[in-house]
Amino acid sequence: MNVELIRLEYPEILSSEQVRQILRVSKRKASWLLTNGYIKCEINSNKTRRFRVNRDDLILYMIDCEDNPNKYILPSGEFSSKKQKKKYNYFPDALPPDFKPWLEYRWRLVPDVLTVDKIINVTGYSVSTVNRWINTGRLRIIQLCNDAVTPKEWLIEFYCTLGYKPGHMCKKHIRLVRDYLRGKEVIKNIL
Repeated sequence: MNVELIRLEYPEILSSEQVRQILRVSKRKASWLLTNGYIKCEINSNKTRRFRVNRDDLILYMIDCEDNPNKYILPSGEFSSKKQKKKYNYFPDALPPDFKPWLEYRWRLVPDVLTVDKIINVTGYSVSTVNRWINTGRLRIIQLCNDAVTPKEWLIEFYCTLGYKPGHMCKKHIRLVRDYLRGKEVIKNIL
């Protein structure tokens, strides 16, 4: 929605219902965004009209979402009406920044440039899954004659952001994340 249009049509202080309408999301998702601090707001203890959102704070959130989409990746299935069994609920919603250097070290012997076949061997995902990542643009590639390749750096970046979805990971990916989390626990216990 256009920022100027929002300023013309909506008051300075917005309710959660107005936030929901502007963002075009469900009531549950709007409440979750406000409660978890994604959108700056005042929260009172009333059961109704709990949230008061400054219109400019909502606009800043919308602009930041466009500029930094990876910053606002929401939990998968959180806002679905289906009852989902949370698989791997002990995994964090997002990986900490030190996962990337850990993965770079872990994959230090992996070639710097990977074909689709090598990506499959390294990650443990199927051909169709890797092709879906490529076709949707989530995993960047370079097209060479009859083959697609990706630098290891791009695969690591993908694994640290868009490729990390607890509950939708193959066994090899789950083992990788478990190894990382166990290492963090060992270090935490030593300190």
